[in-house]
Amino acid sequence: MANAGCLALAKDTLKASLADCDSFRTWVDASGGSAQDQALNRIHKDDLPPPGNSNAYTLAELQALRPFAIIYTAGGFRKEYDASPAGFENMGTLAVLLEQDVPERIKNDPAAIADEFETVIGQIMDNLCDLVDQAPYLSITAITMPEEWVRSDPKSEPDFGDAAMAMLFIEHKGI
Repeated sequence: MANAGCLALAKDTLKASLADCDSFRTWVDASGGSAQDQALNRIHKDDLPPPGNSNAYTLAELQALRPFAIIYTAGGFRKEYDASPAGFENMGTLAVLLEQDVPERIKNDPAAIADEFETVIGQIMDNLCDLVDQAPYLSITAITMPEEWVRSDPKSEPDFGDAAMAMLFIEHKGI
């Protein structure tokens, strides 16, 4: 991104890193020659795209958007002086919300839902770690999932659907 500040650049670089993770591509069903573009379309910065014709998403709109990732700035961002030619190193923490519909075939089996979603989360974390110190990917120093993933409230299912959500915190440096 031309002339992007360090915060926007960090988000863009994490977005590209996620889109190049095989496990993320599999999770969002991106394949073929346009797999990266398909994956990029499932990764949003700061929020989902605006809903169609109102201030709130319809259930159909949410289900069409899922699975998705939203990248946020979290936990601060800092520029730290070092003796390198660049003078300052950027570092901070980004949050990634991962959200998917609960598959109909396992919706009544909490253990199967946990196993399937936790496998996806773990594979995405592993793939991001595989990209460390490789250009042009984000230089990740730590990935944390501070809380268990959650399932949407059954009372909201008519409007929100049955979804599983997890938050990852990605610490990085060197943007």
